[in-house]
Amino acid sequence: MGGQESKLTGPDLEAGIPEADLAGEAPLLGHARGEAVLLVRRNEEVLAIGATCTHYGGPLAEGLFGGDTVRCPWHHACFDLRTGAPVRAPALNPIPCYEVAVADGLIRVGARTGGPITLRRSSSLRTIAIVGAGAAGESAAETLRREGYDGEILLFGGDESPPVDRPNLSKDYLAGTAPEEWMPLRPPAFFGEQKIALSLGARVDAIDPAGHKLTLADGRDVSWDALLIATGADPVRPPIPGGDQPHVLTLRTLSDSVRRVSTCGWSPPGSGGRIASAPVAISSASQFTSRPSARVSLWPAGSMAVTRAPSVSAIFCSPKNAGGRSGIHSSGAVPAR
Repeated sequence: MGGQESKLTGPDLEAGIPEADLAGEAPLLGHARGEAVLLVRRNEEVLAIGATCTHYGGPLAEGLFGGDTVRCPWHHACFDLRTGAPVRAPALNPIPCYEVAVADGLIRVGARTGGPITLRRSSSLRTIAIVGAGAAGESAAETLRREGYDGEILLFGGDESPPVDRPNLSKDYLAGTAPEEWMPLRPPAFFGEQKIALSLGARVDAIDPAGHKLTLADGRDVSWDALLIATGADPVRPPIPGGDQPHVLTLRTLSDSVRRVSTCGWSPPGSGGRIASAPVAISSASQFTSRPSARVSLWPAGSMAVTRAPSVSAIFCSPKNAGGRSGIHSSGAVPAR
């Protein structure tokens, strides 16, 4: 995550602009100290924030401003204009805030201010357990710390891999443009620093709401004062003949994506995969086709007719995918290996 650098455009805000140039509540894009910066007026106060979303580098100048927040136009991450803190998913990291001076009819942007304010709050909840170590569970644990919770946080994940940037499992990672070390949302040391007890490969078999207890697959019992379930959903296997064969793979975890790359790999030339035509699968298929020797076929999932979508047809019927390398199938069974 963390995205591309914004190209520096607009006025030099460190040198200053006439106060009249910041009219109403519309944002003004400029730069200061080599960084893209947005100026926003809120009543009589002028605020300066980083102009680039920390999720995938979206341009916040094109975002939605409302109250004291801005939403990224790409994936709708939301940030506090006064502190830079992320207040809505999917961003995890804050945007920078800057000192602003208004004098003699000029607005000047100064140095970065400190990070988002973290309040320390005592709570009667001494242990909070989170079941599910995907992006939602990980973000919930981070938010508890950022909002000042100082008790015990237990984060249980059934997968062996740490919390990862799940959208990339069907995008850049499959295309080979994102190495595996880019996939984790946070480095391993982060959880220790934040005092978040992350347990991987820890499947929860039972939950006792009345007794405030959960039981892990290895037999351990864990007590909690509050419980958050953030397990997400499992992939649906298409109800087509042959869909239960061992070489028919689903995609949800990092290990699933690694297995796809190795099983539907690119050697020898002409090898490839056949993918059901749900939206995530279409995304996966488009990434497969970027591999020089991959061959991809789309199979229908339920009643979805991908041939009716011009953008999908354009991908799989383009000259790049000609010669039998890729195609869309309206029906049929998955062949045996």
